[in-house]
Amino acid sequence: MSYCGDCLVLEGELHEEGCDQEICSKCGKQVLGWGKCEGVKPEPFFRRIFCCERCGKPLSMGKMVSDEDWKFICGATYPLDCVLCQNCMNFIKKKREEFLINFDKKIREDLE
Repeated sequence: MSYCGDCLVLEGELHEEGCDQEICSKCGKQVLGWGKCEGVKPEPFFRRIFCCERCGKPLSMGKMVSDEDWKFICGATYPLDCVLCQNCMNFIKKKREEFLINFDKKIREDLE
């Protein structure tokens, strides 16, 4: 059974007051920084399992790049709230770099 990494409650229990892992079930924002949306009842903690949006591989953690890097690498294909495994992220990054190099070459050739 899993437990919250901050307040240490077990799955199925409510987070302790002030836990920085509690998420508002209505808006998805962190409760500690934003507070709960009006009318939202507390929900029990359950470990969130992330899966790669591209290959479906289960992951132990979420996104590990900045939003700016994510937008550059993934473009509009994968929005900021998606999660990708390292292999898929590297594949997309490599293909994006290849595309940009080829696109740049084509523009230079067209200008000559």
